[in-house]
Amino acid sequence: MPMWTLSAPGVDAARVSFPMLVFDGKERTKVKMNANKVKLSLAGKGVCFEIVNPKTAVLKRSGKELNHRNGKVEEVFAEVGKQAVYRITAE
Repeated sequence: MPMWTLSAPGVDAARVSFPMLVFDGKERTKVKMNANKVKLSLAGKGVCFEIVNPKTAVLKRSGKELNHRNGKVEEVFAEVGKQAVYRITAE
């Protein structure tokens, strides 16, 4: 399963973010969140965004929906310090 690493050695802190498609123009996306993971489900398909490391990372929703060519998106993000490992998987 592929994972991505963010390294930011020259800064005090970094933020990892993911643009969630929350509305496709027809249906709202089902969003399930816990501390470090968000699962999105729409029309029988799904995607999961997870911060693997640091284990203390807490995802937060921005609360702002932005227009996008595929509908509306909302940012989910976490402050992670100088390094993070995350993965995106199909559900």
